[in-house]
Order: sequence, then C-alpha cells, then structure tokens
Amino acid sequence: AVLCLLAYLDYTGLVSAAFRGETLTISTIDSLYFGRALPSDLRVLDLLKACSKTKRFGQVKVFGHVSKLDGEESKQFCGITYVLPSKKKQACIVFRGTDVTLIGWKEDFNMMFTFPIPCQEEARQYLEIATKAFRGYELYLAGHSKGGNAAIYASSFCTEKAFNRLKSIYTFDSPGFDKDLVDIKIFKRVQNKIKSFIPKDSVIGMLLENPIGFTVVDSDAFGLSQHDIFSWGVKGTKFITCDSVTSFSIGAKKTMTRWLELLDMQ
Repeated sequence: AVLCLLAYLDYTGLVSAAFRGETLTISTIDSLYFGRALPSDLRVLDLLKACSKTKRFGQVKVFGHVSKLDGEESKQFCGITYVLPSKKKQACIVFRGTDVTLIGWKEDFNMMFTFPIPCQEEARQYLEIATKAFRGYELYLAGHSKGGNAAIYASSFCTEKAFNRLKSIYTFDSPGFDKDLVDIKIFKRVQNKIKSFIPKDSVIGMLLENPIGFTVVDSDAFGLSQHDIFSWGVKGTKFITCDSVTSFSIGAKKTMTRWLELLDMQ
C-alpha cells in the first residue's frame, strides 16, 4: 500500500524507463524532489520523507518509470518498479491509480462499457518487459484503484512464463470487470495469487464484478472518501480489519448495478 501511494509522485526526469543501469533510492529521490510537480495529495510528499528515513523503505531502488497520457486514446497509465533491499531478489511492480486529469477519469468511466481499456493493455506490456528485465527475482504486482484493476488484467492476460514469476498481486479498493464484456472465468488462474483490500464504506472497489474475495479495512473517513488509503486503520504492521462492508457500501453497489443495467451499450 505504501509503494502504491508513492507511485503518485512525479518521477519524470528522475527515474528512466529502463530497468537496468544507474538508479535512485527512495532516500535519494526525497533529497532531489524539491521544486518538482506536486502530487494532488500533498501527504504523499510527507510519506516520501518518512519513508526516506526508514531502514525498510529508504534503500528501496526505483526503476522503469513509464508514464503516458493520451487524450485521443483516453489513456492514462503509469508503471513503476521498486526493488526491495532484502536478502532475496525481490521487486514490486506498481501501476498508478487514477490521477486528477480528465483523461484519467474518462478512462475510468470507459471501463463500464469497453474492454480492454488502453491502460490495461499498457499494464500487460509493462509486466512482460519487467519480467524479462528482472530474471531471478521474486515479482510482486500491486495497484490502488484503477491500478489494481490493471494489475489483475495484466496478470490474467500475460504469458504463462510471466505469470509463473508472480508471487502475489495486491489490490487496494480496485474496481472489477463488466461480466457482459468479459467472462469472469478468464481470471481464474490469478485468484489464488490476489490479495484484495477494500475499506468498509467501499464504493470504487465494489463496482462491477471482482474475480476474488476481499479483506475489509476500517477507515476514519466516510463514504467515497474512504477510497483514500491514508484514511485506513493500521495497527503495527497490519490493517485494522472489519467483518464486512457497511450497508452504505452494499447500497452503493446495488444502486450502481441497477443504473448500469438500465443503460444500453451506446
């Protein structure tokens, strides 16, 4: 979840699209970030500074920053890979969620009636390239919001060789897939690798059909504001969990489902 939040930073000009060669750590990026484009949520900068001072995150290396924004294709995509400072060779590939651009939001809405959307295909291609670049590494995949949806798509439609390299896939309040556009059975091979988390008032994470169950997390926000991971409850190294989503979340899903069923494809 921390790495997914750090993916909302602007790494342009700091981290190249390459997966090899000279790279920067989280600590170094913190020292160089002053004067760059601010994220839509300034708390991400506070998180960067906090992470840079820790043994766990400070020495994480950042590779493969690919960011694409295309109005004609209604595409907003960003992928980044973090190499963890562990004795094992481990790397976590993260796909950024929706940013504040109109293009990003339009692509989100296109998800209701288009399959695949451009960022899903970008994610699949990114995963294939990263897999080849990090031979011998344990690979993890993660994403918040639309980024988690892209992670599920990428792992479901990638080659068998790439899929077998994946240890786990983490999604955080990520929407699912329209069952009228795609056979949910397609995602069967990834079910045992996905760990999905949603807040108790989840709206975004309850949209469309998800191929797996989820862990419900407590939050100190309300309603749609719980989409913000910073509002999620943490105790020690774990999220504070709940037994189920709230009636608000269930009602929101029923309302959205009913509304979508009333609309034709056009």
